[in-house]
Amino acid sequence: MTISKHERVLVTGGSGFLGSVLVRRLVALGANVFVATRGEMSFDRLQSVQGAYAYHEVDLTDAASVHRAFDEIRPTVVFHLAVYGTSPGQHDGEAMHRMNVVGTQYVLAECERHDIRRIVMAGSWAEYGVSERDGLMSEEDACLPCSEYGVSKLASTKVAADWSLRTGRPVTVLRFFSVYGPGEPEHRLVPILLASARSGIPAHLGNPAIMRDFIHVDDVVDAIIRSAERMSDAHEVLNVGTGRGLSIGDLVGIVRGVFPNMPQPVWSNEPCRPWDVPAAIADTSRMQRTCSWRSMKTVEEAIREMGGLNDFSNNGKQTS
Repeated sequence: MTISKHERVLVTGGSGFLGSVLVRRLVALGANVFVATRGEMSFDRLQSVQGAYAYHEVDLTDAASVHRAFDEIRPTVVFHLAVYGTSPGQHDGEAMHRMNVVGTQYVLAECERHDIRRIVMAGSWAEYGVSERDGLMSEEDACLPCSEYGVSKLASTKVAADWSLRTGRPVTVLRFFSVYGPGEPEHRLVPILLASARSGIPAHLGNPAIMRDFIHVDDVVDAIIRSAERMSDAHEVLNVGTGRGLSIGDLVGIVRGVFPNMPQPVWSNEPCRPWDVPAAIADTSRMQRTCSWRSMKTVEEAIREMGGLNDFSNNGKQTS
């Protein structure tokens, strides 16, 4: 079933990096889009579709606030992308639990009350912890997260599984790997490298051998929509990545290939943080099999495209 103009689509976290790209795509599809987010969040990323979506200020950690929003919106599809713990300064364990776990419980309770059967939630590779297969992570692997954020996201996934079993309603959890692309927050790796390339100031980076599965945000949004259009009949967890690992050192090499004048980074000798697992690579075979989806954009072509955009100036600070 495709998402059409007849759908009333709720996106929690819709003003964020990933959520804003999804909202713009949904608007282009003609859906009636409703963005639910906290009042202090910026809507700069949604300027190009201003007036094409409805905004609702919602505190997902407050059951009454979530209840009112669902009654006002009456959604038929829910994309629950709101998270706490991915931005600098978001280290409060209690706030992480309230948003990622309790907030999910409130959203799912309202989905049950409104009999919503197309629900897609944001999961994370951090739920897995350290892989025992050279970094390759499968949905069938045991999850032993090594960060407070990973623990909270795994708890959210478990909440969804229990809710689905108890109510008989389907919900899909997509475990995103290292998402990057235009509009990405400036503190993350790709924007830091692009800022260095443009300013000529060396970037200060950690261990060059750390390997991640970098997937472009457009491919991730394709996966989100594809999973919603495919009518599941139960709870399921699907990895969203490229299936290919790339070390930080190799990523630097790709960026320097596009920007030959980019200075070499300054590599840190500090020990890795406990959550900096050596490698995190998605086994995407289940996602390919169930949703007929695979990533399309390579890192090389994405860096060239991003290099031609004016997303970052003034030494990496976003101007939009």
